[in-house]
Amino acid sequence: MFRLSLILISWTVLWCSPVSAEDGREFVGVWERTNRAKKLTEVLSVTQDLAGELTVNLRLVVDDREIASYQSEKVQPLAKTQLVTQLKLHGAVEKSKWPGTLPGRLRLIGKQLQLNSSAPIRSGRFSRIAEPGQRLVGEWVAQDANHKYTELWNITRDKDNRFEIYIRYQDGDDAVALSHGEAFELRGDVLVFKTIFDKKPPKWGDNRATLGPIGKKLLQTWTAGKHKGRTTLAKFVKKK
Repeated sequence: MFRLSLILISWTVLWCSPVSAEDGREFVGVWERTNRAKKLTEVLSVTQDLAGELTVNLRLVVDDREIASYQSEKVQPLAKTQLVTQLKLHGAVEKSKWPGTLPGRLRLIGKQLQLNSSAPIRSGRFSRIAEPGQRLVGEWVAQDANHKYTELWNITRDKDNRFEIYIRYQDGDDAVALSHGEAFELRGDVLVFKTIFDKKPPKWGDNRATLGPIGKKLLQTWTAGKHKGRTTLAKFVKKK
């Protein structure tokens, strides 16, 4: 008997007026359900970017081999606690066994997430196993707007879901500036905070910033008085 070990879900939700980006925050996170009799585990991953768009991916895997995947289209928020869409077949080992499109509806019920669909995707409830904002955690690297300095970001989160951010601005091997984050507010997968400089060049100053996922990278936007800017961060990979 095949072991269907993992299902991850991904779709893109296009926000429709008058529903705001705030109405998607409650969906963000990682959700899971398990069918022990069929040795089936399904994981629903929902993320939100800076523009307020939600992303959900659906993969069906048997013995570490992907047999089918679905992505969403024509998504419409119905209310703060409901989203409706169509799931489109993205890839499959045997396409003839899988419908080209399936209905999909997400609904928040208490602390669980209800997915309503049709065969072969089973309708049922998921429980949250990871909190929003987890994609931000890790070590990241970026170039400043003038490509003069390298920014090294270290983002951590403790067991009480409190964030810490430390940033080192390097010119070669020299640290020209050091900063840390304060006053954090998590909005879905987007973190809003204040950047406080502990060491800086004379013309630099503290700022208000947002940080959120853009694909596999992060986008930081910042504002300091009349000045503003943005920086794209990539995962930091240590040289062997």
